Amino acid sequence: MTVMHENNIAHGPVQVVFTVAEEVGLLGAKHLALEELKPVDAAFFFDSDGMPNKICVASPYHIDLTAKFYGKASHAGVEPEKGISAVQMAAKAISAMQLGRLDEETTANIGIIQGGTATNVVAGETVIYGEARSLVKEKVEAQIQHMKACCTLAAEQLGGSVEVEIEECYAAINLDENSTTVQLAKKAVQRLGLEPELVKTGGGSDANVFCGKGIPATNIGCGMNNVHSVQEYLNLNEVKAASLFILSVVAEAIEE
Repeated sequence: MTVMHENNIAHGPVQVVFTVAEEVGLLGAKHLALEELKPVDAAFFFDSDGMPNKICVASPYHIDLTAKFYGKASHAGVEPEKGISAVQMAAKAISAMQLGRLDEETTANIGIIQGGTATNVVAGETVIYGEARSLVKEKVEAQIQHMKACCTLAAEQLGGSVEVEIEECYAAINLDENSTTVQLAKKAVQRLGLEPELVKTGGGSDANVFCGKGIPATNIGCGMNNVHSVQEYLNLNEVKAASLFILSVVAEAIEE
């Protein structure tokens, strides 16, 4: 906005939104008071790797699973036969699950296991946290039910019990190539001398939340590399290109 003001760049209505707590559940976007915004024809988020010519048109539905296994604690060295291991239940459930990349559109993962108090105690409680994602809603729903069924069966077979909580985290991005958002992004990229690349991703972002609320939002490359690793870094040339993309979008929008 400062650059546009200082250079007297003509533009139509522009709204700038800074969201917070994205990594811990897209909380800022989910709690944003959308009623405070003016009508939105196109929305652009900057939370992807590489150059801004990468225009996200599809990313997955995401559902979380939390399973709390309840067994019976006992002394593991003196009377293990009196115990029912919640850890064993969790292990049996996980080993029965289809996890990893299930197909080109669907993934599933168990990311956290918590339980037990000591090595000499048969664990009375264990909790596992997992997720499923897919570009197709029916697939993600079927996968999360499969994971739940594995938990239920494992608990029954070992004589314990389980409580399963399922939470829909966010909707998918599924943008039509002819939408205003995608068309503006493509023209803005071409104005910068780049070739637009429409991409699908397995990651989620605040753009998913906006799409779920009926606002056509895309995710644009902004220079992130090796994301979520200890080698993560920003490419400053790509960051600069993302900044120029914003100005290019503004220019294209005023010509529409």
